[in-house]
Amino acid sequence: MKEIREILGDLDYEILSMKEAGVDVDIVEDGTTFEENAIIKAKTVMEATGSLVLADDSGLEVDYLNKEPGVYSARYMGENTSYRIKNQIILDRLHGVLAIKVRSDHLRIILVQHSSANHDFTVRLMLTQQPDRLFHTGHGGGHKGA
Repeated sequence: MKEIREILGDLDYEILSMKEAGVDVDIVEDGTTFEENAIIKAKTVMEATGSLVLADDSGLEVDYLNKEPGVYSARYMGENTSYRIKNQIILDRLHGVLAIKVRSDHLRIILVQHSSANHDFTVRLMLTQQPDRLFHTGHGGGHKGA
């Protein structure tokens, strides 16, 4: 939230997290893409608050593994599997794959703004990194390079 507040600080909006806004809803992320999941989150929170909402979804896509774990990054190898183990399994699957281009992966981040007028504005970001430098940020399903 700190970074979001810094980026949007000059706007005339009060920036609140779901918790700060008193929103306590279960959000079922059953989309098949990051964008679908971000829209699901944005619409669910907008319906609970009636306010303009900014939501995101992100995950790791490893080219050599056909974009796995992708949209299922948080659930990859089971929700109770630690990210240390998940990352090691990915690295083990890439063992012997030397070409940097083949071993590339992406952190795909989707931000969606949703309003009560049912208008969506989507921002798509993709960061490329080498998968032998993976670690989990501790938040959601994303991974970052060390």
